[in-house]
Amino acid sequence: MSDPGQTWRFVHATDIHVGSPRSYRFKPALNDNWATAAGQIKALQPDLLLVGGDLTRDGNLNHWEFDDSRATLDAIGVPWHAIPGNMDTGNKHADRQGAWTDRDDVSLNVTEAQLSVFREKIGAFPWSFTHRGVRFSGCYEIIAGTTLPSAAALDTWLDHLATLPRTRWHVMLNHYPLFTDHPAEPARDITRNEDYLNWYFAMDPAPASACSMPTGKPGSPMCSAATSIADARPSRSTVSPSVSAPPPPWPNGPTAGQMATRASAFRSSRLRPRP
Repeated sequence: MSDPGQTWRFVHATDIHVGSPRSYRFKPALNDNWATAAGQIKALQPDLLLVGGDLTRDGNLNHWEFDDSRATLDAIGVPWHAIPGNMDTGNKHADRQGAWTDRDDVSLNVTEAQLSVFREKIGAFPWSFTHRGVRFSGCYEIIAGTTLPSAAALDTWLDHLATLPRTRWHVMLNHYPLFTDHPAEPARDITRNEDYLNWYFAMDPAPASACSMPTGKPGSPMCSAATSIADARPSRSTVSPSVSAPPPPWPNGPTAGQMATRASAFRSSRLRPRP
């Protein structure tokens, strides 16, 4: 268990979208954004870096992008752990065509073959470990309920996770947010145009006893540093820390920055953007 007076950091980064000029969809700005964020993380020298999926721009099509992404993560020089995102392995499972007819939703479903490539190139998942008295777990929640072999393995892993000794804090890493607006929101209908994006960007699993739930899909690369975790108080919420008011959204713009969360009070504070 950590010394209650000791301060340490871990960083959650997600949707880093490392691409390659070998792809017609290459966007240099995404690589530039991640290079800036990676430099900030390296300067922080956290104990851990958690990467919440979408390590690549189009890894499900261009497997070499995993090698490029892995190289940027290794260069930071701190231990890192990652889970997949839909840009790495395919999209959330659809059993019918959605309202957006410019894409074939069923053909874009995540596949077992794509999950195997991620494991080969990046590493095994799901995973769980403890560090300084905190349990960190990561899984690709979007495969739950499918017929993929990895979905059955996920069920077994979750059952096992429930048997492990409880820690005071448990941080669970997902890629898809658990909801878009509110935990009690109704199910979304992929065939309704007004529901399509909300269906695509979120899921609604059963609650779990986690006091923090970092997720992906922020729309642009962003990292958050959690500090003073040793002084944290567990939240009653299963989705987000207990806060008096949510932090304001990060403004759109050309500058990069960090959102720091002091786990001792579960309050978020904005740091000055740094180019």
